[in-house]
Order: sequence, then structure tokens, then C-alpha cells
Amino acid sequence: MGGVYNTKNNNVYNYSLNNPVKFVDPDGRLAFPWHFAISFVAGLDSGLGFWKSLELAYESAAADFREGTQGTNISFTRAHAMGDYYPADSPQKGRPQTIEEALQSTDDYISSGLIKDDYGGAVHAAQDKATPAHGGNLWEGFGFDLKTVKHIFEDIVPTASTIGKAYDNTKDVISRMPDTIEMDSTNQPMGGGFLD
Repeated sequence: MGGVYNTKNNNVYNYSLNNPVKFVDPDGRLAFPWHFAISFVAGLDSGLGFWKSLELAYESAAADFREGTQGTNISFTRAHAMGDYYPADSPQKGRPQTIEEALQSTDDYISSGLIKDDYGGAVHAAQDKATPAHGGNLWEGFGFDLKTVKHIFEDIVPTASTIGKAYDNTKDVISRMPDTIEMDSTNQPMGGGFLD
């Protein structure tokens, strides 16, 4: 039985696999419900329709729960518009990424997501680029300290400016999704939904 009739669905920490400290958006200002809401509204406003907007919103919010996504290596931090240290055996010899390198890595991740039809991951990363605490900053993981408390608060209560920038970034990614662009008889974009 699903919905509210299944007591497992009423667990307040179910959204984070019973670990709300481990499974949150790294040092950012958008907890997964914000990713969901921003993606859904931007999808509707972009003409994706209700169901495709709902699908995009779910996939964007779920990106925080992918295996390893909260990790501290570059392959994971780039999905959240953050930086990390290069591997010791790389040409960069373990130095931290610059903000510019981290943001370029995130842009590459977004472009790759669009090619691989990982629209939720691409939108999630674009939204995280809008958050001041992400923005290419170095991610070294959580600790049990004031920084973590501040992080959790800011995840739940983003600023209006952060929400607006995340919305704009989402609309930009939606406009670049190959399947969202329908052409009319004169080869001009008509709008419409992806995978319709």
C-alpha cells in the first residue's frame, strides 16, 4: 500500500535514507525540495507540460541521492558546482581546483548530462551553480560543527536571489535539451516538451 497509508512513507527522515546529515546538498543553499520545486516551475514555464515537468523535478531532486554523490572527489563535486583536490597522480599533483576550473568542470558535467539524456543531473548542477556557497568553492565534506549547522539551515531557507538564479539556470538548461526543441515548418523553434 502506498501514500500516507504506508507508515514507512511518514518517516520524516525517509527523504534522506534516514541520514539527513550525510544526504544533503554539499555546502549549498538548495535542499532537494527546492531542486524539485524550481525544476517543476521552470519546466511548466518552459512549456514542458505537467508530466514532463514533474519527471524533470523528480530527477533533479533525486540527483542528491545518487550513490557517491556526496563524495569529496572531483567526479562527485562537479555535480554540485563545487571543487576538490586533483588526484596526487594527476598532472596537477593534488592541488585544489581553482574556482574557474571547478565551474568549468561543472559546465562540462552539464553538457555531458544533456548529451547522455541526464537532464535531472544537468539541471541539478546548474541550480547549484546559482548558490553562493557552491559556485566552484572547495568541498571537503561535512563535520559535526557550526559550519554543518549553518549548511543545513541554508539548504532549507535559500535566499530569493538564489532561487531566482537557480530558476534562470534551469530554464537555460531546458532550452538546451535536444528533445525540448520542436521546429515548425520554417525550421524555427516552437517550444514544447521533451520526449513528447
